[in-house]
Amino acid sequence: MPLDDTKANRSKTRAATNDVQHAAAWEYHEASLALRADEVRRTKAQAAAVKAGVLPDHLKFPRPVGTNEVVYADGVLVISVTVFAPIAGVDHAGYVEDLLKAGVKPALIKRLDKKHRTETRPAHKFTSSLVSA
Repeated sequence: MPLDDTKANRSKTRAATNDVQHAAAWEYHEASLALRADEVRRTKAQAAAVKAGVLPDHLKFPRPVGTNEVVYADGVLVISVTVFAPIAGVDHAGYVEDLLKAGVKPALIKRLDKKHRTETRPAHKFTSSLVSA
């Protein structure tokens, strides 16, 4: 059964039907566990590196957008930082409220909102866990 069956069999849980699927499922599970553990480790290591003065505190003292510089170097290890432009967002409710206060008709706001609205792909987060038989 193909995995791209977006309409059929949505509620059915798949079980491995061959060794390749079983191995792939276990590899995904083990990689997911490692990723979660590594993220916790990286977060703790970053906090320790900031405290030790190895990394700059980017929350208290953010670098300007476009920065691409080495922040630590010794004879073996180099750590650099690259600062990307933030993603712009709009407080939609506040924006609509201000338009209404400015006298823009609600029907026009609704029509233009519908015309210019875009959607991103829905986020998919797969979580693996062990179950006892």
